[in-house]
This record gives sequence, structure tokens and C-alpha cells, in this order.
Amino acid sequence: MIAESTILSDITDSNHCPFVLASDGRLSFGEISPESGLIPAPIMLSAGLITNTSTNDGYGLVHIEARHGEQIRKAGYTSVVDFVEKVAKNYESIREGKKRRGRQTYLLQLTDKHHNTLIVELSQDYTYWNINTAGIFKSSYGAKNKVVYNRPTSAKQSAETTEATRLDEQCSTRSNPSRSNTPTQQCK
Repeated sequence: MIAESTILSDITDSNHCPFVLASDGRLSFGEISPESGLIPAPIMLSAGLITNTSTNDGYGLVHIEARHGEQIRKAGYTSVVDFVEKVAKNYESIREGKKRRGRQTYLLQLTDKHHNTLIVELSQDYTYWNINTAGIFKSSYGAKNKVVYNRPTSAKQSAETTEATRLDEQCSTRSNPSRSNTPTQQCK
């Protein structure tokens, strides 16, 4: 279930699910920068879908809401979108995640007493990082995973925000950015 206050874009992923807009009205919730050693691209959140209603498997906002929404709000966030935006803009480290269908995922983590985590995967066309899922996990979550990048704590997002804005403008000219996962159901 997507909150009524959530603003969706006219731009959709390969499953025809609209992307969620960040609080500033952009497609990008943050950026993975060139300094990370990964492909630099904006971090985007699709409305997504549930592929298995008994387990709430899927991707994107509806999946995160179904699996972790209550937990995120209990931790003090006003919404899943608020949580995603805070972590995407302020993550401190990137760790390798599991491979999914042969493609590497990464954990973006913002640490307090928990590991506030986004799990992202690069789109098939290499133009954005899709948020597959997100949640608030124990501090041990992902602790043994290889660290790919530690962001300097004094780093600000100004350079990244500039790059994300440029990439947002490019994305807005496309009618259908590719997605790397192809669930069995389709958004309508």
C-alpha cells in the first residue's frame, strides 16, 4: 500500500511501475559517486510490486512498506519514503550484498544503533541504482560483508547532488528506464 502523500512520476520502470519522487520533486533520492569505485548514478525508488503475497517478496516501495514499513515508522521516521531519502543522501558505507540472478547488490548503510540499510542494484542500462528493499537491521547485519566504500564523515552531497540533478534531467527525457529485476507480475 502506497501512502496517499507519495508522489509518483510519469516515468516508469520496465514493469511499468512508476518511480517515486523525492521530497524535492526529483527522481533521484541520492547518488553513488565515482569515488565509491562503483558506476556513478542516481539512486531511484520504484513504486514496485509484490511478486508473492504470502511472503511479501517483490521490490520497491510496496515491498518495503509490506516488509519493513511498521519497523521504520517505529524507529521514528514519518514514512518509508522519508527513511529511504535520509539513507540515500547520508549513507556512510557501501558493502557488497548478495548476488541476485547473477547481478551484484550493495548495502548502503547509515549507522546509529542500527544499520539503516538500502539494498540497491544497478539497472540493466547502467543509468541508475534501483532500491530493491530497505530496512532497519541489527548492527551485525552485513558486518561481515566486504566494504566497498566508506564515505568521509565530513563529506557533503553538493557535488553528488549536482551530478544527480544532471542525471535526473537525462532520466526525465526517457519514457521507460530499464530495471534489472523482472518480477512475475506487472504494474498496470
